[in-house]
Amino acid sequence: MTFNMVTASSNSKGPWFRAKNSMPFVGIQNAIHVGNKLKSCLLSSSIILLFGNFLVASIAHLVELIEKHPLNNQQLLCLTDLNSKKKKRNHAAMVRMSDKRVTELLKSKVEGSLATAQNLDMMREVVESFTSVSLRPLERIKMIWTCVFYLRLWGDKILKSDGYTLDSNFIIKNAYYCI
Repeated sequence: MTFNMVTASSNSKGPWFRAKNSMPFVGIQNAIHVGNKLKSCLLSSSIILLFGNFLVASIAHLVELIEKHPLNNQQLLCLTDLNSKKKKRNHAAMVRMSDKRVTELLKSKVEGSLATAQNLDMMREVVESFTSVSLRPLERIKMIWTCVFYLRLWGDKILKSDGYTLDSNFIIKNAYYCI
C-alpha cells in the first residue's frame, strides 16, 4: 500500500493535503476485537509471552489469584473467564480480566506476576483508548502510543535475544498491526 500526498486545496492558511490511497480497500479491526486477540495470546498454551527480565506472562498467575485469593465477592474474575477454547470472543471476560483491580491484586498477591499484570494493563489501555467516551483526545493518544512504544520495545528485546522469536514469544502479528 502506498500513500501519495496530493495537494487538495489552498486557502489563506496555506495548502492542505490528503492521502491518495492506491488500494481500493483498507481493513481496520475494532478495538474490542484486538483486546480479545490479546486475551487469546495470554491464554494460549502455544505462545510463551516473555517480558525482558520478568517472568513469563502467564494464565497461571490468574489461576493462582483466583484459587488462593477468591475474587467472587468482588465480582471480578472467575475460572470460566480463563477458558479460551469456549469463549474466544467473550468481551466481558476480557474486561474483567484486564480490570485495574485485578492487575493491582496480581501485583500485590501473586509473586512474579508483574509481566502478566503489564500485559493486562496494556490490553485494557488498547481497548479503552478507542472505546471510552470519557477520555479527552490527548489522553487517548497517550494511552495508545504508550502501548505502541511498549510493544516496539518488547518486540525489539525478543529479536535481540537468543532462542526467542516473535512468532513464539510475542503477541500475534494481526493484533500488533491493529494496535
